[in-house]
Amino acid sequence: MLFRVSKVERLRRLGRAFVNVLPFSTLLFIGLEWNGIPGQPERDSVAYFTASRSAGPGSDLYGDQPSRGPHEFSGEWLYLYPPPLAALLSFTPDVSYRTFDRFWLLVNMLSMWLFGASLARLRLGHWSVRGTLNWTAVVFLMPGSLLAVHFGNLSPVIWALVGLGLALPRLTGAALTVAAAFKITPVWALITLLIRRPRKHLGSAVASGALLTLISLKVFGLENLIRLCIRWFTDVAPALSQGQFWGGSLAILKGGIGPLEILGNLSLSFLPVQVAVLSGWGYDGGTLPPMIRLYLLLAGVGGPLVLLWLLRRHSPQLQATLILAAALFLSPITRVFSLPLLLLPLALRMRDRSRTLPASTAEEEGIRPSEELR
Repeated sequence: MLFRVSKVERLRRLGRAFVNVLPFSTLLFIGLEWNGIPGQPERDSVAYFTASRSAGPGSDLYGDQPSRGPHEFSGEWLYLYPPPLAALLSFTPDVSYRTFDRFWLLVNMLSMWLFGASLARLRLGHWSVRGTLNWTAVVFLMPGSLLAVHFGNLSPVIWALVGLGLALPRLTGAALTVAAAFKITPVWALITLLIRRPRKHLGSAVASGALLTLISLKVFGLENLIRLCIRWFTDVAPALSQGQFWGGSLAILKGGIGPLEILGNLSLSFLPVQVAVLSGWGYDGGTLPPMIRLYLLLAGVGGPLVLLWLLRRHSPQLQATLILAAALFLSPITRVFSLPLLLLPLALRMRDRSRTLPASTAEEEGIRPSEELR
């Protein structure tokens, strides 16, 4: 007698097969990227490499002022991050770009696995090899994950820092502070948890912030560090806060775009600006009008603040991840590389749901409630 296999069972078997070959898929992906990197490709790692080599007491990380509007966003792969990241990168060995890029590839792949392990711990309440394989497989399949590694973007490191910070409560303040010092958006998760659990997280946050400051002072010196911080707030942040059109420029937006260009900026707050331009709004380039810049500011800052109040009855971790997700999509520029962070509230929601299951069912699923994750 022949037994028909349901579609659900086929999907489950396919999922198990993918999970089983995941370690080999990781090595294969590394091998493809390792041998396929040109001398000076258009990769974000170029900016990190340049910053690592130029960081010092007299250095100017930011060069010429970035474009002050979304009409023609800089395509020069400028270093657009706060100074602490460059300070830490300056301690990497003095090697060629090719060697640095390979090192960065390994860092990003390790970060993806650490993020998967963190998601498993958040979901199950304990470390699990099988859980790590399952969740890392989900990370691999998320839009933007492998693309971030391919382009040498910093995002996987941010995923790992935020994930480990939530999975390990003793490291929450420190990990989220470091993540916010590299990319500003995780500061919303840090603020949320400091408000909800100040005694638990304030000490490690202050300690890691002080350590980053000391490292930055050692690399740049006091005078240059102050100058670089001022430049970031006065030149870089205003440029980033005005968004980016699909395709990277006003000309491409008006000339016609495809689905891939839309993935360049998934921002919900900047979407009305793009629709207005496509509908005939007479914007010809340059700095956005003051009212539109005020709208983008209110959306990027006011939205998370409103959610901070509305979500106050949720668990601190779930609240922090939901506000982080909102901050990502309400910022004027949202890259597809940010999408894997949406797995954090999903894992936490699944964990909270499992607490209502009978003990026998939870045990079958490998769930072990942990007080320190509450």
